[in-house]
Amino acid sequence: MKNILAKHGLMAGIVLLFALVFVFGGVYSRYMTAQIEARANDGANAEWLVMFDGATRVEEFNIADIALKSYPLADGRGDFTPSVIAAYKLYAGDVNTAVGVIYVVASYGKFAGVQVAFAFDLATDTVVAVKVIAQSETPSYYGTLGTAFFAQFENKALDDIALTVDAVAGATYSSKSFEIALLFAREQYAADFGFEIPTIVMTLNSVAYNLDPATFVAMPFIADVTYGEDDTNVVVYLDSTFTYAGLVSGVEPAADVKSAIQAYASNAGTVSANVSFVEYDADSRELVMRSRGYSFDAITVTFVINATLDGIVSYEVDSDESYHEDYNELYNHALGEAPYVENHMIDQYLADEVTIDGIAGATVTSAAMQKLIALLDLFLIEIGGGD
Repeated sequence: MKNILAKHGLMAGIVLLFALVFVFGGVYSRYMTAQIEARANDGANAEWLVMFDGATRVEEFNIADIALKSYPLADGRGDFTPSVIAAYKLYAGDVNTAVGVIYVVASYGKFAGVQVAFAFDLATDTVVAVKVIAQSETPSYYGTLGTAFFAQFENKALDDIALTVDAVAGATYSSKSFEIALLFAREQYAADFGFEIPTIVMTLNSVAYNLDPATFVAMPFIADVTYGEDDTNVVVYLDSTFTYAGLVSGVEPAADVKSAIQAYASNAGTVSANVSFVEYDADSRELVMRSRGYSFDAITVTFVINATLDGIVSYEVDSDESYHEDYNELYNHALGEAPYVENHMIDQYLADEVTIDGIAGATVTSAAMQKLIALLDLFLIEIGGGD
């Protein structure tokens, strides 16, 4: 027996040592894994906690089921149906009643892939913070969404009927992605916390371009609406953000009606804020118009209208469009130098072509010119019977 112990004792000790290492090593490994996961969660939670002043704890929760809802993209490019990717309740101290909520919403700007997080204060029903989680927008345009743009969300009341987002010139598509996300986040908030979204019974009869040279610069749109139980009719001027700017006919509406008009008109999709009149001189018959294409600076065209006010004598284009750049080399020979596309499309209009064709390789520029030419035609019809 002694010989066996002497012979095998060392081996047994080694086996026992390995067993202890294995057991305690596994425990330690699980402990460290838990610690790493906890720290990772703390890091992720910290991202949400900084969005709400005083919040000390965050908890993901299951949102209520709501009906799918689609919103028009900027400039009549179709509709998009957003979705809530994640939702978190925020707590302060040891109190188990949530003080805030965060919704991460998938939206769409110029491209897909926009994800925006909004923090709402449950006590005041206001937006307290906004954070971009992901985006694949064009950097040069998206970069124009600066401090002033994001400042508009601070303490933004959710009981505003319109709940519109003021767009930044040159980044209207990206700006619209925030508005879509915010509107849908409010829908989810209403379902989760019993918030009542304000509404007004309203019919938007029409929203059209203002063709009066005396007012069309400051008030580019005119909306005709019927609202309320008494079917009150009013026609109003709107500015470039579709905000109420003046009365055309009827009785000036209350503030909530003005807000509702803005919401309805901005989502109508029948007019574009990317094309506009700059000025018109009746003596020289010079009309200056602007339309935003691919470049940050809008295309500007000066037309000289004929004496009978139903056609164009001449025109001049000022454009920085980039369809002639190296990255678009495939189309250089066909398009020539800028403003070839702009000139070619106006020439189609002057030749009385029924359809103004766009040009492959310059689709954004083409769309901008089609809008400008369509508005020009409306103006000529208004002042002199053009066709």
